[in-house]
Amino acid sequence: MNRGRLHSIYGLAGLALTAGLFVFIATPSLTMRDFEIREGELVPEGIDAPFTFEVMLPPDELEDLRAEIEHSVPLFLFYTDSVWPGLRADLYEDLVRLDLDSAVIQGVLRELGIMYDKGIMDLQQAGGLFDGRLAVMTRNTVDGIPAPLGNINIHGLAEVRTAFSSTLRGGGLGAEPAEALASTLRPNVLVDEDRREASIQQALESYSMVDTVFHAGEVIVPEGGVVNERSARYLEALRSSQEEGLSGRRARYSIGRLLLLSGILALAVLYVRDSMRPTWLDRDRVLLLCTSWSTAILVTGILSMLANRIYGASYATFVTFGALHTSVFTNRRHAAIFSFLFAVLTSAFHPHPFSNLILTTVTGSAVAFTGWDLRRRNAVAVSEAIASVSGLVALVTLRLLDVGISVTPPWIGILETILSPAAGAGAAYLLLPVFEKFGVSTVRSIEDVKRRDHPLLLDLSKWAMGTWQHSQQVADLASEAARAIGADPVLAEAGGLFHDIGKVNDPKHFIENLPPDTPNPHDFLHPLESASRLRAHVTEGVRLARKFRVPAPVIDMIEQHHGRTVMKAFYEKARKAFENSPDKSAGPPSQDDFRYSGPLPATREAAIIMLADSVESATKNLSGESPEVIEGIVREVIEDRDIDGQLDDCQLTRGNLNVIMRTFLQVLQGRFHERVKDYPHG
Repeated sequence: MNRGRLHSIYGLAGLALTAGLFVFIATPSLTMRDFEIREGELVPEGIDAPFTFEVMLPPDELEDLRAEIEHSVPLFLFYTDSVWPGLRADLYEDLVRLDLDSAVIQGVLRELGIMYDKGIMDLQQAGGLFDGRLAVMTRNTVDGIPAPLGNINIHGLAEVRTAFSSTLRGGGLGAEPAEALASTLRPNVLVDEDRREASIQQALESYSMVDTVFHAGEVIVPEGGVVNERSARYLEALRSSQEEGLSGRRARYSIGRLLLLSGILALAVLYVRDSMRPTWLDRDRVLLLCTSWSTAILVTGILSMLANRIYGASYATFVTFGALHTSVFTNRRHAAIFSFLFAVLTSAFHPHPFSNLILTTVTGSAVAFTGWDLRRRNAVAVSEAIASVSGLVALVTLRLLDVGISVTPPWIGILETILSPAAGAGAAYLLLPVFEKFGVSTVRSIEDVKRRDHPLLLDLSKWAMGTWQHSQQVADLASEAARAIGADPVLAEAGGLFHDIGKVNDPKHFIENLPPDTPNPHDFLHPLESASRLRAHVTEGVRLARKFRVPAPVIDMIEQHHGRTVMKAFYEKARKAFENSPDKSAGPPSQDDFRYSGPLPATREAAIIMLADSVESATKNLSGESPEVIEGIVREVIEDRDIDGQLDDCQLTRGNLNVIMRTFLQVLQGRFHERVKDYPHG
């Protein structure tokens, strides 16, 4: 894979990644709502329940209910037999080690065992969970009778520790070791928090959590009503009900997003491949296109995310950024198409998809058709104004038609519709010098390069005067024809002036540059050598144009202006030589050996240059022929190129060809000069 194609793939991948980030991050999650919920907003249309849904109790009522249930649910305690045996053994060892009398040791442990048999509980810890309500003691898996905690026959851990410490001191043990041993006592009656929480949840489940039930068609907010605290809660419940109902569709929704994204990108790629052939074949143009629209998608996504955080759905869009660049660097029609694809992508996930589709398409197309001609100083300002006004008119129209429901303050939508198109187009204009570094030219740079004082054109007029005169005639024909069919006359004129620039370094092999009565050098060359000489002026022209930084569209026309046509004079010369030669071992000549290398013209302007070059060459040697004869020659030249397939890649229609022919005839009237017919010219 060549490096240029690899860069194009990188550009497309970047565009796909940016679009994917927009779709899966910047767009809202799945929802069927088409309006925002804001307390205090006026709703002129009113809001009815679209389906039956339940409104749950508000959080404060749920908290009150839980507090009431917690007060009624007893504290569950359970007795464990595993604490005392281990604790007794540890205490015995410690008391023996402290040389306490054995009788005292036995007495102390016996009394402590009686307490542990009844149960010892940390009442201070329970106090944080319990405030005098009932408690249930479970011993040997048997629940006791619910009773106040104070009435249950158990000891508190604090009082047991105090009594134990006092007994030890009375038996002759010091205060410090007595307190240390008392601190090792731990409870054998514990709180069963899991059981109590389960009882609370069971009690809660027996209560209905539903505050209100709205049936389909019931009024939530009346016409002209204001969303108050209660109705806002109802609307929030409606949204939650929808989301719960749609939870099973999340995976399908994600797949649908992916398919839609893939479909839009596929349409864009197919459109570029079939309708923007020069862009498809030029990695710099692909990268420019991808970078421009990736920027538009990224900024639109950021604006959408910010708006959703602040005030809700947003109509702010940066479509005009990509539209202006596409219009300036390629074509107005292409910019409008991409604006529509951009609108489909961003609208599919917008709360008001139809409204956003209309607004985005209108503003993008307005910039596409008004901002392309940068030769006018006020082109961008006028384009910004037209886009803003067009968007505003579209917004007002949609609101008058009640398309979509939105409670976002109208003044926000108006500001977004006015400011975002102007900001996008303005940013695109300011960044034009940066994007021109991709190697793609604007109409302004093409206008500059076709000035007659360009170094290459000066050299052509000095060293190849005949070619220079021919190029000027081709430029006149091409610019008029381009203007007649709605193509770019500036680009066509520049292409006409530069299409034969490669002849400047070898003018003597092109008959228009030879003085009268000078022998034709091709009479002394082999036909294949002659074909090679003529073919070289194309590659040399491309080399010189690149060296002098001629805009890329003009270079394309230099390369494409002969397409894959056959140099018939040299082919016929070779064929006759073969027929007259006794040696037939080499075989007859092939037309492919006498074809130009191409490629075919990929734009209407490049095709017009090919036709103008051929027509000017075929008619320049006429003198005094009738208009019918001239028309026949022009028609034959155009039909020959069409039948030969040279116009297959340039999107010229049959109607375009008829208009081009009539325009050529008008320009050619009275402008015929002698030119040798025997060899191809141009």
